[in-house]
Amino acid sequence: MTLQLACLALLLPIIGQIQFTWAYGTWCGKYYELGAPRTPPPPESKFVYPSQGQHDASLLDFRCIPASSIYLTGDILENGNEDPPMLIIDTNLTRDIGEPCDAIAGDQILVSVELDGEHLSMSQVVLGSIGHLIPLQLDHLKPSLDTHTIKCTARVGDTVYTATSELFYLPPNPWGGSAVKLDRVTGGMRIKRCPDVSGWEAILPFGWYDSIDVNERTESSASASMANLQQWYSGTDIVKPGMRDLTNIQRLDMAAKLGFTLIHPVPPSTSYAPDGDDMAIQAYFEHAERKKIGVMYDMRHSFTDLGLVRQQVEDHRHHPSLLIWYTTDEPDGPSLPLTSPSSARDLIRKLDPYHPVSLVLNCADYHFASYASGADILLADPYPVALNPIWSKKWSTPVDPEFGCSGCDGCKGNLYDISIRLDEWRERLRILKRDREVGIWIVPQAFDDNGDEFWYRVPSGDEGAAMIVLAFNHGAKGSCAWLASSSTPDLLNNASSISRHLSNHLSFLIENSQSRHQLATSIPHDGENGLDVSCWTRTLPSSLNNDKEKKEQALVLAVNLFYGPHSVSFDLPRMYGWKVSEVLFGQVTGGLGNEVGFVLGRTGVGGVILERTKEGDGGMQPLGKTREGLVLPIHVSEL
Repeated sequence: MTLQLACLALLLPIIGQIQFTWAYGTWCGKYYELGAPRTPPPPESKFVYPSQGQHDASLLDFRCIPASSIYLTGDILENGNEDPPMLIIDTNLTRDIGEPCDAIAGDQILVSVELDGEHLSMSQVVLGSIGHLIPLQLDHLKPSLDTHTIKCTARVGDTVYTATSELFYLPPNPWGGSAVKLDRVTGGMRIKRCPDVSGWEAILPFGWYDSIDVNERTESSASASMANLQQWYSGTDIVKPGMRDLTNIQRLDMAAKLGFTLIHPVPPSTSYAPDGDDMAIQAYFEHAERKKIGVMYDMRHSFTDLGLVRQQVEDHRHHPSLLIWYTTDEPDGPSLPLTSPSSARDLIRKLDPYHPVSLVLNCADYHFASYASGADILLADPYPVALNPIWSKKWSTPVDPEFGCSGCDGCKGNLYDISIRLDEWRERLRILKRDREVGIWIVPQAFDDNGDEFWYRVPSGDEGAAMIVLAFNHGAKGSCAWLASSSTPDLLNNASSISRHLSNHLSFLIENSQSRHQLATSIPHDGENGLDVSCWTRTLPSSLNNDKEKKEQALVLAVNLFYGPHSVSFDLPRMYGWKVSEVLFGQVTGGLGNEVGFVLGRTGVGGVILERTKEGDGGMQPLGKTREGLVLPIHVSEL
């Protein structure tokens, strides 16, 4: 006994120094609780960027991929079809990804296309081009739920380059539900709401997460409660009842009144029918169909159980209002198994290739490639408004790259966090060669946590609008705000206005998405001066142009990210004849000559359609550039 006590006495100091890390949780690979050890995330969790310019010679980033995520039988048979089967060929010359290439941009190369090992076609492609389209002849192919393999081969000198991708050529939805395709040329989304509908409808997915009541058994409209909400929505009701006071059906009605096209019911447990009674979710789907609102079906609590995934997909893939599957919510935060999102996606694609798969990632840089492999659509949810990025209000601990959780991982605590996150994701997807197949949406911060978590207040309506416009300025193709039940009239009003205007101008945002470019400012430090201005251009279709002269239009969206009021204006060259055609939102006025003035207060936004007559060969330069390609200044002055 004496010897045992002596040994214990020797061990006690050592035991006292041991930190039982299993007792602490992690978020984005970092410990965050008071008393937890400071252990940085493992190096392998960080995304590895190739070094720019590390290669002396050019690299050929050769890719081929179907122009749409799925094709249906009718895409070939319908006359005047707006989306015939096509193949995108990219032969981009880079300095960071691809294989060495000694040829010169502009050379013609021959590309051979095979389908399931059989030769399909040959095509001449310009080396260094992006987005070359080749028709896909699928007449001989029998539609099925199976995947097909496309292989493209290009020979440059003595070097052979290959690229492969998957093709879905499907029959009409055999379960009678909707079909949704992602356009890999534009990043847009199209829906066929039922099999017997001809053609595809382009939509802008725009809506909110919804706290569904799975115990609701009726579709009562409860008009009195709806009237109360209308008072709250307009800001006239003193009591201000919120969205929590509405039934599921009433919230769907409100979403439709606001002009939203998307809704995301959040399940309380492993399904929307925890007691086996799915009446509430079935009624939800049916009413969403009547209102033409797409449902994002959430499996966040069950996606790691592939048996439950199979059951839910087979139970709900027949709904015309089903828009997209959503497997997991922030799996990178608690470090869920890296392969779990991709395993769920692979199963869903086998069971229901008619609908894409989505998920949300929360971390700035934590196993991005692994988690993103499970998605056709990635949603980003940085919540930068009213938080302290270096101190955790919830956990009373500091926050830095190695420790802590602030509620917005890797953030600076301003609106730039949104544009930085989206730009970084797009660049990572390019390096992974997935930027054509994966769309990016934004989850705007639109909730009040009542001081329980990390944020000090609910965002204002202006801040909500700024987050949405900023995201679209940086390539987002959809918006789903968190959370309807704790939103405010100002947030809903502004989101509704922006949603309606952007949906009315899909021709800019989707069909002409490749024309998007940032407009530089005359203030030093672009990207840090608080102004974010983007522009899309298009040639006005002859059917919409009553004049004999061709016209070009531009959509300009501007955001003031800072909290001090500024007056923003930029000049358009008189010789090109730009003028204000329509003000969408914000304070936008036409000044002397061709000057167009934006007046943006703190976190203010503005949107305008500009127009000019297309004049000869020099009339199609992008807005904000002269014939020499110089960016025209945007002048900013204090109010």
